[in-house]
Amino acid sequence: MIIQHIDFSILNFIQFYLRSDFLDHVMIGISRLGNGEAISYSFPSGHAGSSFAVATVIKFINKKFAAFVIIFSILMAFSRLYLYVHFPSDVIAGILIGISCGLLAIKIYDKFYNFIKMQKL
Repeated sequence: MIIQHIDFSILNFIQFYLRSDFLDHVMIGISRLGNGEAISYSFPSGHAGSSFAVATVIKFINKKFAAFVIIFSILMAFSRLYLYVHFPSDVIAGILIGISCGLLAIKIYDKFYNFIKMQKL
């Protein structure tokens, strides 16, 4: 849960504070392939970020289950492209942020776990 909170916080910061509205100016006159209207910014992909953050943590926790979760995460990221709801750069950025957040969560957990272990001695 902590990992998803960190990932979500970083994704929201990027989406609402760093994302420019240049696509609104570039996409004039270009028809969309999807049948819906975008209701928010797409950069970076939250689905890809969250799934890869969880996959990164699970890879370190349970190596037997990791292959399934990594395949699921790849399919999740691909679905964002297949459904035309994200550009490839959105998905790649989401993957990189997700993996980074997963590694950060593992590092925080290790430090906290070692701190608690030292306190018991």
